[in-house]
Amino acid sequence: MLLGRHQEAERLFERLVATANDLYLFAEQYDAKSRRLLGNYPQAFSHVALVTSAAALRSLGQIPVARARSLVKAIVVQPGVPKSLQLMEVDDAAGTDCVIVETVAIGVCGTDMEIIERGHGALPSGRSHLVLGHESVGRVLRAPDGCGFSAGMLVTGIVRRPDPEPCACCAEGNWDMCLKGRYTERGIKELDGFASERVAVEPEFLVSIDRSLAGRAVLVEPTSIASKAWRKIDDFSLKGALTRFPP
Repeated sequence: MLLGRHQEAERLFERLVATANDLYLFAEQYDAKSRRLLGNYPQAFSHVALVTSAAALRSLGQIPVARARSLVKAIVVQPGVPKSLQLMEVDDAAGTDCVIVETVAIGVCGTDMEIIERGHGALPSGRSHLVLGHESVGRVLRAPDGCGFSAGMLVTGIVRRPDPEPCACCAEGNWDMCLKGRYTERGIKELDGFASERVAVEPEFLVSIDRSLAGRAVLVEPTSIASKAWRKIDDFSLKGALTRFPP
């Protein structure tokens, strides 16, 4: 702000606020790669810096006195508490660098039932609940310029996120074969899922869906698992053949 870059400061402030948990609290650190709060929680110094920045922006007329919270309905659970499934209002999708998606359909599989009936799953950092849903299909409402997505497109979200300190598999893009177990998964492990009226998804974790598959697109995620299994079988078969019949 001291350099006169007021609009840039406002955009950065909005991105910062979007990283808060459902109680609008912050931890000591924020990992931009894994998009989660880390360290001591809540952290006083983080909030002092936030309030100071807000006051400075307000003095310049860059932000209004108050911003109304926008809520959406979501299906949530409390991991560790069996049969805690409920419909509740949560903060609306946010993130200026994310694609905002309207959820069209959600699949329910054995993993979801384990979370619901037995209390499996893991909470997002600093949160009191986990939004369910990892098998999904949605419709893009808005998207950042140049990200490859536009309003009206059908999409499905990639479930897993790589280890923030990549293992050999994560570094090669094979997050599903993570060796250290520090991955996160939407609707399962430390990240909210897609069972919400609207969700924010990073463009690199979205896959476009042909409209002809709209009625079956929710099965893309489980189908991808079967496809991966066949690819692995082919890989092992090829390696076995090369071992038996070296060039």
